[in-house]
Amino acid sequence: MNAVSTLLRENGIEPYIWMEAGLKILFRELKGEEGGLGVMGIACVPELVRGMRMCAKLNVPVVGVPLNANRCARWMGEFLPTSVDLDAVGRLLI
Repeated sequence: MNAVSTLLRENGIEPYIWMEAGLKILFRELKGEEGGLGVMGIACVPELVRGMRMCAKLNVPVVGVPLNANRCARWMGEFLPTSVDLDAVGRLLI
C-alpha cells in the first residue's frame, strides 16, 4: 500500500485506503471537491469486481488493477503480504 500511495501522491492524486469504509458517503463528500473524482481500485479479483460495479452504479469513473496474488484476510483468514504490478499502476496514471 505504501508504494502505491507514494506513486499516486507523486502524480498529484490523493489515495484513500478502503477496507470496510462507507464508499457512498466518501464519494458524496469528494464529488464536491476541486479536481473531480475517479477511482482506481487495487484488490483481489472478487473485491475488485464488487467495487467497480458499485462505482458504475454511482456514476463514478473507475479502473481496476488486480493484485498479483489473492492473500487478503477475507479469503486467507488473516492479513498476509500482497503485491501489485507498480508498472501497470504507473501506466494508468499517464
